[in-house]
Amino acid sequence: MDSATIFTVPATPDEINETQIVEGQMARHIGIEITEVGSDFMVARMPVDHRTIQRIGILHGGASLALAETIGSIAASYCIDREKQYIVGQENEGWAVVNVLAGFERSNIDMVMGLVRGQEDMVKFCNDNKRGGKTLAADPLIRSRLADIATSIEAVRTLAYRVADQQNRNEMGLMDAAAVKIFASELLEKFAHLQSDILGPFGVVKTSKWAKMHGTAEYNYQACFVPIVSMGTNEIQRNIIAWYGLGLPRMK
Repeated sequence: MDSATIFTVPATPDEINETQIVEGQMARHIGIEITEVGSDFMVARMPVDHRTIQRIGILHGGASLALAETIGSIAASYCIDREKQYIVGQENEGWAVVNVLAGFERSNIDMVMGLVRGQEDMVKFCNDNKRGGKTLAADPLIRSRLADIATSIEAVRTLAYRVADQQNRNEMGLMDAAAVKIFASELLEKFAHLQSDILGPFGVVKTSKWAKMHGTAEYNYQACFVPIVSMGTNEIQRNIIAWYGLGLPRMK
């Protein structure tokens, strides 16, 4: 075993997958497996399939947490004297650990960049398509609404970058992650409504020959409520901001 490793016992992907991820337990059931072990890290993978998706077909946030918990616990168990210690965390600190892990999920850089791409596609569509002999981009109301949502998207992107920088420096702020989650999820809903308003009947079809923008407007309209209620509802996030960020009394 490498003398520079943080692990106190030999660890290989095959050995871990055989002895730690066992039949009849959740990690094996959802397909988690260790693929690489380094001197101070482990790498795992998990399939995105019928076992780990939400009803609408996207990865379930709980599965992401299960993956993080599994690899974290396994790696930690190889850093101790197993004859004397167990990896169960500090008493009464479980809530803090869950909050930090949830903060990573709520930081939502993927949703934010999806909004950036959606905005770019929407602008291109308005520049390329005409109504009444004029491009949609020439309509003052459409220009105003696109400019308004572009301002919000740029703001949430800046906030998401701030949270990503905090995470990189191990300074995860629960208030900041909650703020991104609220801002991005409610902005996605607003963007979905904007797409539907601009596209009209073309925005409510996904697979028809009449579908515009590859049916993304229909998908966004159907799915935009999911981020608002997943990863802790937005009302829960507002309570986190009030409690952690503003120092207001904790609601029970």
